[in-house]
Amino acid sequence: MKTLKKIFNTIFSERAFRIYCYFLIFISAILAVDTGIKGDYSKMQNHINWVLWVGLVVMYSISREYQEIKTKSYKHYSESLERHAAEFNELVNLYKEKDVAQKQLISKLEEMREGHEKEIALLKKLQKASDKIIEQYKNNKESRF
Repeated sequence: MKTLKKIFNTIFSERAFRIYCYFLIFISAILAVDTGIKGDYSKMQNHINWVLWVGLVVMYSISREYQEIKTKSYKHYSESLERHAAEFNELVNLYKEKDVAQKQLISKLEEMREGHEKEIALLKKLQKASDKIIEQYKNNKESRF
C-alpha cells in the first residue's frame, strides 16, 4: 500500500506534471516544425498554440510554486519573529525581577549594616562602662573597718 501511494504521489507530483508539460511542449514544437515543412499551416498553427498554452500552464505552475515558497518563508519568518519577541519579553521580565531582587537585597544589607553599627555603638558604650567599673575596683581603697 505504501509503495502504491509513493508511486501515485510521484506520478502526480508537481515536478512530474512539469516534466509531462515540457515533453508535450517539445513534441508540439517538433510537430509544428514538421507540419510547417510539409506546408500544412493550419496544423502548424494548432501545434504552436499547444506550445503556447502548455507553456502558460508551466509558467503558472512555476509562479504558484514560487508563491507557495514565498508564503512558507513568510510564515516561518513570522513564527520566528514571534518566538524571538516572546523570548525577548521573557528576558526583559527576568532582568526586571533580577533588578527588584537586587534592590531588595541591597536594602536588607543596608538594614543589617545599620543594625551592626548600632550594635557596635552599644558595645563601645558597654566597653566604656566596663572599663570604668574595672577602674573603680582597681582604685578602690581599702575600707577602715
